[in-house]
Amino acid sequence: MFWKCAKAPCITLFNIARAELAEKTPQGAQAIMNIAPHHWSRAWMKLESKCDSVDNNICESFNKWIVEARYLPIISMLEAIRCKVMIRIHGMINKSARWQQVICPNILRKLKGAVNSSTYCHAICCGRESYEVQHNDQRWTVDLEKKTCSCRYWNYLDCHVVMPFPAYTSKQTS
Repeated sequence: MFWKCAKAPCITLFNIARAELAEKTPQGAQAIMNIAPHHWSRAWMKLESKCDSVDNNICESFNKWIVEARYLPIISMLEAIRCKVMIRIHGMINKSARWQQVICPNILRKLKGAVNSSTYCHAICCGRESYEVQHNDQRWTVDLEKKTCSCRYWNYLDCHVVMPFPAYTSKQTS
């Protein structure tokens, strides 16, 4: 439940996630609010950040990956890291050569999930390139010209409300 609060793209979804957390663990909901959410929740992050990661796992993973090299003299350390990076890049190239499609399988899985989620969206035109989209119990404003959605997900990564937007795709084909 904490991660749902941390990864909520807008304040509305953050409040919904926090309410769910409060139902299951009231102490947990109170504890997370001891630290201001703008320090740890995506809902308050600036839109300039285009990364969907809200934790420090990338740095921790890299530090663990180079732990043996960190104790070497500086030149030897850099050489060891360079060799590890080259071996990793070669391995990733070999792995990507076995892909059956152009898109990375992990990204393709996320894309398919967003497309499946968007099948429950109902769009109403508000004029020109603006739409109101209802998804489950939520309503979002989508502007296709500005490429914005009030859920703020479009600004970060992918927006399940907009992904296969019917009005947009039909306009593109006509």
